[in-house]
Amino acid sequence: MKTLNVLYTELKKLIISPYFIVGVLAFTLMCFSSAGYYDGSKMREYSIFEMITMLDEQNSKLYEFSAQSVCSRGFGSWLMMFLSIIVSFPFVKLMCDERRCGGKRYIVARTGIFRWCFSKLVTAMLSAALICAVGFLLFSGIVHIIFPQCDAEMMMYQVPYWKLLFQTVLTGMCVSLLPFLICSVTTNQYFCICIPFLIQYMYNVAQLELSLQTDFKNDTVRKIVNSITPANIGQVLYKSETGYYTLIIYSVFALLVLFIFTLSQRRCTDNGQ
Repeated sequence: MKTLNVLYTELKKLIISPYFIVGVLAFTLMCFSSAGYYDGSKMREYSIFEMITMLDEQNSKLYEFSAQSVCSRGFGSWLMMFLSIIVSFPFVKLMCDERRCGGKRYIVARTGIFRWCFSKLVTAMLSAALICAVGFLLFSGIVHIIFPQCDAEMMMYQVPYWKLLFQTVLTGMCVSLLPFLICSVTTNQYFCICIPFLIQYMYNVAQLELSLQTDFKNDTVRKIVNSITPANIGQVLYKSETGYYTLIIYSVFALLVLFIFTLSQRRCTDNGQ
């Protein structure tokens, strides 16, 4: 019961933070920047923002311009690139400020070091999940207001909304682990936010380079590369082998992050803050 109270208190501090609202709005805007339509005659991709300006009587009859189709394309490459920055806004600011002010020792004295570290990790992951969930629901609501509904015949081929939402939430929770890990060793907010972004960028570049090489066709290399991609954790809903591997990898990574964070706080490597 005491652990639940600590979790509630920590999560409440994150949700009422203005950075939580900033994260939700940034997530929604990045969804609209995703590629939503490809024009084969012009060999060009259009973002969902551009699709709004292209919406007319003729295009509204296309399945690609239906609300269901647009919602399924909201989680694009640009969003995945900046997701680590978006979801880390609330807890990075809060954790760094708490360690600078030196009030951590009073909280730990009441709750215990492990309970405090555990609650910090869980609330960071939950805040990331809430940012993704609220941002995706806001994006879906706006899309359903602007774009027409698809035909009933096409609905049977559409991915259910709850699966799209669940995939988005799981991805956000996985992405939040690396910024949290960096927060355990430094109070520099820019490092905590920007380093995961740089790592994600380098990973995307490396993945692109590997895809152009024949060695990438090797099944083992392909599984490793796909399994460390946070977005693939949603494949567990479809009983995919890649999804299970990704779930195992990030579950182990979460335990490792908790261990490192607890060890760093117990050993007072934060210079007594």
